Amino acid sequence: MEVLKEAVLSVSLEALFGQLGSPDVLKFARQEQLHTELKKWERKLLEIHEVLNDAEEKQITKPSVKKWLGDMRDLAYDMEDILDEFAYEVLRRKMMAEAADGDGDHGSTSKKADLGLDKVCSITQSTWERLLATSLVYEPWVYGRDADKQAVINKLLMDEPSEISVSVVFIVAMGGMGKTTLARLVYDDVETTKIFNLKAWVCVSDQFDAMRVTKTILNSFTSRSNDSLDFNQCQDELREELKGKRFLRVLDDMWNENYDDWCCLQSSFLSGSQGSKIMITRRSKKILSMEIVKKCGELPLAAKALGGLLHHEHREDKWNIILKSKIWELPGDKCCILPALRLSYNHLSSPLKRCFTYCAIFPKDYEFDKEELICLWMAENLIQPSERYGFQMEDMGNDYFQELLSQSFFRPSSSNESKFVMHDLVNDLAKFVSREICFSLEENLESNPQQSIAKKARYSSFIRGGYDVFKKFEAFHMMESLRTFIALPLGASWYDCRLSGKVLEELVPKLRRLRVLSLSGYGTREVPDSFGDLKHLRYLNLSVTKIERLPDSIGYLYNLETLILSRCKLLMRLPFSIGNLNNLRHLDVIDTLLQEMPPQISKFKSLQCCRTLLWAKTMVLM
Repeated sequence: MEVLKEAVLSVSLEALFGQLGSPDVLKFARQEQLHTELKKWERKLLEIHEVLNDAEEKQITKPSVKKWLGDMRDLAYDMEDILDEFAYEVLRRKMMAEAADGDGDHGSTSKKADLGLDKVCSITQSTWERLLATSLVYEPWVYGRDADKQAVINKLLMDEPSEISVSVVFIVAMGGMGKTTLARLVYDDVETTKIFNLKAWVCVSDQFDAMRVTKTILNSFTSRSNDSLDFNQCQDELREELKGKRFLRVLDDMWNENYDDWCCLQSSFLSGSQGSKIMITRRSKKILSMEIVKKCGELPLAAKALGGLLHHEHREDKWNIILKSKIWELPGDKCCILPALRLSYNHLSSPLKRCFTYCAIFPKDYEFDKEELICLWMAENLIQPSERYGFQMEDMGNDYFQELLSQSFFRPSSSNESKFVMHDLVNDLAKFVSREICFSLEENLESNPQQSIAKKARYSSFIRGGYDVFKKFEAFHMMESLRTFIALPLGASWYDCRLSGKVLEELVPKLRRLRVLSLSGYGTREVPDSFGDLKHLRYLNLSVTKIERLPDSIGYLYNLETLILSRCKLLMRLPFSIGNLNNLRHLDVIDTLLQEMPPQISKFKSLQCCRTLLWAKTMVLM
C-alpha cells in the first residue's frame, strides 16, 4: 500500500481560485457565456478545499482517501489548463486589438491582464490560547510524585552562599510530563508555606511580557491598584514589597531564553532576604530533540534532514507532531523511503512540496543549476506570488531553493561548485511521492519493462542520445496532459546529437499542454511552424542547435517567459513577431550570429535578463 502522495493540492486550489477571480478571465467567460459554469467550478472547489487538510492526513492509512486525492489532483491540473486557455485567448485578443489600433490604447484592452497572477493570498492563522495554569487549582489525586516533590523542596530549602540572596531552581522537561503539577505540589506544601513569608505564582507562557509578570506578582502582594504604574514604577514598588522578606516566586512555563529579558525581570527580586527562591518550570527542546535523534538511528542524512526542518521551529507542539508521527511506525517493507525523509517532506509547505516533487524528473547524480531550475518552476506555475517581493517570481524561487537546500533536499555538487545535486535517498523520495505525475524515460522503462505508463503524467525527461529515433519516444504518445518535455542534461556542450524530425513534426505538436520544452544539444536545423500552437508554453530551450531562424509563429507564444537560444552558432535573426512576447522575462542569445535585436524588445516590461554579445557584455533590463 502506498503511504504517501504529493500533498500539494492546497496551493493548486488557491492558484485556481485566483484564476477564477481574474477580471479578464471573468470578462472572457461572460462573452463566451461560460460565466455560470465557472461559478459552478468555484463552488465545487470550495467544497473540496474544506475537506482537503483532513483528507491529506487520512491518506496515509486509507487507500480510498488516497485515490480521491489523486482524482482531485488530476481535476486541478485539468481545470488549470482550461483556465490557462481562457487567459491565452484574452491575451490573443488584446494583441490583435493593439495591432489594429496601432498605439495600443484600444479602449477595452488598455487595462493590464492579470491572468491568474492577481491572486491575493490572505493567510488567516487561527489563534489559540493555552489554558493558563494557576496555583489555585487543587489536584488531590496525584500519585507517584512524592520523591520528585521532596527533591524540589530540598532544593528550595538548601542554604546558599551568603553573597547570594535569591537563587533559582528549574524544573525542566518535555511538554505534558507534569512540570506544572509538580510545581503546584511543591508550592502548596505545608513546609514551603512555613518557610517563605511571601509566595507568588505567574504563568509566563510563550508570549513573554516583563511588565505583565511584574504587575501580576506585585498585585499578589498588595491590595493597592497598580494599573496606572509604568514598568519602572512597578519594579520600584515590588522591590519595596520584597525588601528583607524571604519569598518564593514561581514562573510557570517560561519559554523565553533571552538573557537581557531575564536581567530586566530579575532586577526587582534582588531585595529579598537570604534564602529567597525563584522556581521556574520550562520546556526543553534538548530532551525532545534527543528522542527525535534516536528515531533517526545512525543515519546522518536523516538527522540532518530533520534538523533542517526543525531548526527554525520554536513551537514545541510542532516537535511533538514529528516525534509522534505514525510514519515512524510504518513497516519498512511497505516503502523504501527513510521515515525521517518522509517526515521532512510531509512538513514542507505546499509550494515547496510541489517544487521538490518536480525535481523527480532528474536522474540520480544529476547536477542542476539553481537559476535554471527556478525558471522551470516559474514555467510550471509552482512559485506562488508574494507581495513581499512585489510579485518577483525569481526572488520567491530563490527563497524556495534556499529553503530546500537548508533542509538537505539539495546539496552542493562536490565536482562543480556552481551546481547542485540530490542525495540518492532524497532522489528516491522525490520519485516516490511523484510517481504518478513525473516520468523519467530511462528510469521508468528500466523499472517497468512492460511500459504500463501513467497516461496522466505531467512532467517528463529523457537522456539525450547520439541519435534519438522516433520509436524511442513511443511511450509519450499517450501522455496528452504532459507539461514538461526536456532532454537532459539541460546545458548541452555541443550539438553532436541527432533527433528524428518526426519528434518535432508529429510528437511535440500533439503535446498541446506543454509549458516546458527543451531540445537543446541536437543538430536540429529547423523549427516547425506548429510550435506556435503550443499556447501554454512558457519555457523554450533550443540552445546549442543548428537552427538559422525561428518561425514567425513563435510570436503566438504569448505566455512565453524564458527563451534560450545560446550557442546557436548559425542563428542570424529573430522574427519580427517576437515583439508579441510581452511576458518574456529571460532571453539568452549569447554566442550566436545575431547582428541586431528587434527594437520591440526594449519595450518588454517583464524582461529581467537579456544575455547577448551584441552589447559586448551581459545586460540586465529591469
